[in-house]
Amino acid sequence: MHVRGWALGAALALAGSAGPAAAAEPVRVSLPDGRGLGVRCVGSGPSVGLEAGWAADSRAWRAVLPLLAPLAHACAVDRAGQGVSDPASGPRSPAAVARDQLAALDAAGARPPLVLVGHSLGAAYVLAAAQAQPGRVAGLVLVDPIALPPDPQALAPFRARAERCLAALRTGPLPPDPAFTTCRVAPPARPVDSWDARGRELADLAASPMQLGPGALGDLPLVVLGAIRGLKGPALAFRREQFHRLAALSTRGRVVEVETGHLVMREAPAAVAAAVRQVLEARALAPSAGDSPAPPPDAGPAIGGREDRG
Repeated sequence: MHVRGWALGAALALAGSAGPAAAAEPVRVSLPDGRGLGVRCVGSGPSVGLEAGWAADSRAWRAVLPLLAPLAHACAVDRAGQGVSDPASGPRSPAAVARDQLAALDAAGARPPLVLVGHSLGAAYVLAAAQAQPGRVAGLVLVDPIALPPDPQALAPFRARAERCLAALRTGPLPPDPAFTTCRVAPPARPVDSWDARGRELADLAASPMQLGPGALGDLPLVVLGAIRGLKGPALAFRREQFHRLAALSTRGRVVEVETGHLVMREAPAAVAAAVRQVLEARALAPSAGDSPAPPPDAGPAIGGREDRG
């Protein structure tokens, strides 16, 4: 697989590792069309919405939410078909997923302007939200985002995996064959609904053009958290180029590299919280330094390494 495909493939392969449940328990909120989506919310103050990567749900943010509680009213959303959310309805394009996310945040009591945080594939969805409704978005944090626009060849094995899992689950319980281990879905999600949504997310992502030119987001505060641990040579150069190209979407974009793997929110939740605070401060929405405690000692490394403007 060439470098572009490797980067996207590695991101999607790891994005579904949600880990243990977050401290906040999920509740279901109703969308205008009657579907219910799950959200996990903490804190009060300015509103922050978090979108997980492919094959993941709100549990992915379990270590970040407690760090955001002193700063904001932060809500992580289960996309349609994931976690406790109802099945997907209609297209799963970035624009459609973004509409769901904004509607779920509204129902959970979020109030514009919103800071949106997206990990991996979730970065495509928060970008879509910012482009569709710029007046509602105060800033963005993209956490080790996938390569955008996506490479169809890199998406192909993950689309094939979704099709294989969906076909197997529709015939009954999964066989004990280790080849189907990655098809298992943690409760309470419904496996058929989950894999149907995951497959459609990738298919619709590949078919959905995104406006990703320099300055497309104007002067929206934007932080790109790029994970670089283990990357060398062409792979590192490619990822850095991707980080800076995304940061260049805004005249106020910046890249912050972190010495972690792809699951930044698990390995360095304090780095994610610090990036959110940067965006809140850029919009004069953050509480004063005295109002928010320091991260606990086990919160992982804070932002470190290089910081560059996009």
